[in-house]
Amino acid sequence: MSTSERIKILSRHLGEPLSYGPAVWAEPFHNEWIARRGQSLPLRLAHSIGAQWLHARPIIRPAELIVGSNASFSLGSNGSQTPAAVRSMVRWKPMVGISFDAALCEQLLAEHSADQSRIRFIEHYWEVFLSSRRPMPPPPHKFPAGLAAIGKVAGLWNRAPLAYEAALDGGIDGLRERCRRFRHAPESNSHGRRESTSEWHDALLVMLDDIEAFINNYAEAAEHDALIELDDVRRAELMDAAAVCRKISHEPPQTFREAVQLFYFLFVLAGHDSPGRIDQFLYPHLQNELDAGTITLDGAQEIVDCLWLKFEEGGTCAATLGGSNADGTDASNKLTTLCLNSLRRLKSASTSAVFRWHPETPRKLLQDTCRAISAGARIDCANDAVIVAEMERGGVPREYAFDYALGECGGAQPAGRSHGGCDDATLNVAKALELVLHDGRTAPASATDANLQLGPTTGELATFDTFELFQDAVRRQIEYAIGVLVHLQNSIWEWAQSEVPELFRSLLVHSCVEKGKDWRAGGADCKLAVLNVVGLTNLANSLLAIKRSVYNQQHATLDELAAALDSDFAGAEELRRHLVDCIADDADGQAAQILAGTVEHISACVQSRRTPHGALWRVGVPPEAADCWGETTAATPDGRRSGTPLAAPCGLFAEGADVEEMLRAITAGRAASLPLQHSITIRKDSITGRDGLGKLVELVTCFLGAGGRHLRLRITARKKAAGKGKHAASAGLTLPVSLFDSCLVSESKTRTR
Repeated sequence: MSTSERIKILSRHLGEPLSYGPAVWAEPFHNEWIARRGQSLPLRLAHSIGAQWLHARPIIRPAELIVGSNASFSLGSNGSQTPAAVRSMVRWKPMVGISFDAALCEQLLAEHSADQSRIRFIEHYWEVFLSSRRPMPPPPHKFPAGLAAIGKVAGLWNRAPLAYEAALDGGIDGLRERCRRFRHAPESNSHGRRESTSEWHDALLVMLDDIEAFINNYAEAAEHDALIELDDVRRAELMDAAAVCRKISHEPPQTFREAVQLFYFLFVLAGHDSPGRIDQFLYPHLQNELDAGTITLDGAQEIVDCLWLKFEEGGTCAATLGGSNADGTDASNKLTTLCLNSLRRLKSASTSAVFRWHPETPRKLLQDTCRAISAGARIDCANDAVIVAEMERGGVPREYAFDYALGECGGAQPAGRSHGGCDDATLNVAKALELVLHDGRTAPASATDANLQLGPTTGELATFDTFELFQDAVRRQIEYAIGVLVHLQNSIWEWAQSEVPELFRSLLVHSCVEKGKDWRAGGADCKLAVLNVVGLTNLANSLLAIKRSVYNQQHATLDELAAALDSDFAGAEELRRHLVDCIADDADGQAAQILAGTVEHISACVQSRRTPHGALWRVGVPPEAADCWGETTAATPDGRRSGTPLAAPCGLFAEGADVEEMLRAITAGRAASLPLQHSITIRKDSITGRDGLGKLVELVTCFLGAGGRHLRLRITARKKAAGKGKHAASAGLTLPVSLFDSCLVSESKTRTR
C-alpha cells in the first residue's frame, strides 16, 4: 500500500466512530476495587485502574500502522465522540481521579430494571466514598458558589509533559527493574522517621503488568484481524503490528516504528495529554535506523503521518518541536522537519504544536514552520531565551529549563520533571470592576450570577472621592480573589498528596521512583505554580476611561456609569462612545502606566504565596482569553458589552484598533513587564504570492526578536479585516501581515538603538 493511499484511508476514517458493536454495561473499576478491600490505597487503585484498561476493547482501523485508541476510554454515558465498548458509572480519569457518572446511573436504572438494587448500591457506595474524601478547604476564606465568574482552579488536573524516554530507553522491563531497585529504599516522612515505600513501588509494578497486558491485547487483536484479512499485504502488516506489540510490551524498542508505537500506547494511557518534545525523545531511534540503512526518510515520514493522525483522532495539544540546547546550539533534527511536513500536509484541526525559536534557528526550518502555518496548521511560536529565563527565575535549574515544553495555555514546564505550572488557577481581573461598582456583589442584571457577594465590601460609590480610592478598591477585590483561588488550589494539592496517588504519571516523571514519592506528593524535581490572569487589557483600559471620563472631565458620575453598564449601555451609547474616545486618546501612555502598576500589584500579591510543595506561586498571562470569561462578565467601562469576549490579554486596544495601536500595545506590555504574547489572525490573501512566505517569516522573527515570548498565528480566508466592527476590540484583529510586519520591524530597530 502506498503512503498516499494509506493516509487517504486513515484520513477518511478519522471522523468515523470506532465500530465497537453494542455497548455493554460493566463496572470493571468498581468490581476490582471491592475485591481488593483491605489492601493499601495505592495497590487497590493500581489493580482497579488495570481492570478498567483491560476492559477497553482493542479496535484497529483499516490501514493503520500505529495502533491504539484514546476512544477506548469513553466508558461513560457521553457518546458524542464515539460509542464506547463498555459503559461504566465508576471510572478512573487520568489527572482527575475516581469519578462517578450520575447521568449514566439514571440511564441504567431505566434500562436495567432487574439490576436496580446493584445499581443503587454502587451509587450509594461511591457517593459516600467520594464525599468523605473530598477536600474541605479550612478557614479563613469563604468560597461562594459564584466563584467561577471571577476565577477557577485546576483542581487535580494538570498538563505535565512526561518523560517518555524513560520507557523508550529501557522498555517496560527497564521500568520494572528501576522500581525493584528502589523498592526497599526508605524515605523520610514529615516527622523525620524513615519508612518503607515498598507498597507504593509494588503498586507501580502492578501498573507495569497492566500496561504489558494492555499492549498484548492489541497484539491479539491484530492477530485476530490478520486471520480474517483477505488482502495479503494488509495481512502481513497486521502480523507485523502484532509482532511489534508483543515485543514492546516488555522489551525496549529497537526500531523507529517500535519506539513510536510504545510512545503512543503510553500516551493513550496518560489521557492523550501534551506529548512534550516529541522530536527529541523519538529521534535517537530514527537516527539509529537511518545510520544502519534500515529505514528511509520517506518511510519515516509515513510513520510520522500515521502518528499525527492518531493525535488528531483523540485531540492533542502542544507537541513541542525545535528549540536550542543549553550551549546555544540548535536542537532541531530530521524528525523536526518530518513533524512539520505532517502538520502542513494533514492540516490538523484538533492537534496543535509549538515551535521553539531562538536566534540560531535555521532559516529553512523557520520557513518550513511558516509554510505549515500558512497551510492552516495550528502552530504557536515560542522564544527560548525569554521562557528559559522566566523558568530560571521560578527556581528551575538551567539544564531542566532548556528542556521545556509549552502547553496549550502557554505555560512552560521542564519535560518529565514538573508538578504544576500550567493553568493551575485563572483569575478574571475584569470582573473586579463589576464588584467594586456594586460593593463586592455581581451586577443585578447578570445572566449567570446576579447579586452574588463574590468579594469584600469596598464601599458605596459616593465614598470614592478620587481615582486613587477607586483603584485601591479594585485592587482589594483582586487581592481577595487571589487569596481565595490560591488557598483553594493549595488545599486540593495538599489533600491529593495522600488521597489521590497518580501512579502511572509517577512512572514517567523523573525522580519519583527513585525517591519513592508519588508525583502528587512532591516526587517531581520541579514544583511550579502559575496563576493565569485574563482581562488585564479590559481592566487597564477601563480604569483609564474612568479616570478621564468620571474624575478628570466629570462627563458622568460613578452611579451613572454603573447604571449604563448594568443596562449594557442601553440608552447610553453616547457615554459608551465617550469612554472609547477616552481610551483612544492616550498619547501620554497613561494606560501603560495603569497596566504596569496593576501587574506589579498582582505579581507581589501572588508571589507572596507558596504551594504545599514549597514552590512560589507566579503570575502567567495566556496568549488569549477563553470566551467563557467574557460570558460571565458584565459590560466594562472600556466600551465592551456584556457577555462578549475579553480583549487580547497583553495589549491595550481601543475599539477599532489599527496597526499603530497594536504597536502601542506591545510597548505598553513591555513597560508593564508583561510577557509579550499575542494571538493574531492573518488574512490568507496577505501571505499569498512570491513574497508571502517571507512576510510570515519576518513577522515571527521580528516579534520574537523584539523580546516576544509567545506568538499564536492563525490564518483566515475572511476578506474583511476586523477593527471597525461592533465588538472589534474584544474579538481580536485580522491584519494584513505586511502592515504588522513593518510595524514590528520598526519596533525591533527602535529596541536595538
